[in-house]
Amino acid sequence: MPNLFRHPIDKVYNILVNLSCGILKQVQDDFLFLLILNPSHAEFISASHALSIYIIKSADKLIYWLIKLIIMLYKQGHIYIMSNTYRTTFYIGVTSDLRSRVWQHINGEGSAFVKKYKLYDLIYYEYFERITDAIDREKQLKNWHQDWKINLIKSVNPDMKDLKAELELT
Repeated sequence: MPNLFRHPIDKVYNILVNLSCGILKQVQDDFLFLLILNPSHAEFISASHALSIYIIKSADKLIYWLIKLIIMLYKQGHIYIMSNTYRTTFYIGVTSDLRSRVWQHINGEGSAFVKKYKLYDLIYYEYFERITDAIDREKQLKNWHQDWKINLIKSVNPDMKDLKAELELT
């Protein structure tokens, strides 16, 4: 799937447009609800006054989500593949801290799927400058056939050995 955004700022812009549309829709709905609920207050609250009150209340939310979005766009990430001893089952995940996430998996604090199928060997990982790119790659790999995943793993890890030692976890 092609990346439709050339730069993280394009993503921020598109998300802002969507958030703004959502906030304006919510303002309209809230104001109409206010008029239906208590029409006697309509003479005291003009539409522009209600709108400005709502925008001030929503600004905090918007700033919170903007900060969260900007942090997410510039956070680094990894995708990784965990497997069992026999290399018959795989788990593909994404994380901003590979070392900690693998440690969680091997200590039973990660995914229930990993624990159930004893997928404690790290056999593949990739680094990304932006976590959003890692998330896109994770989605892509999850749609691959198992043979494609095996070929990808073997392209950098021909013996499909456990790579936890590279992270100094063993």
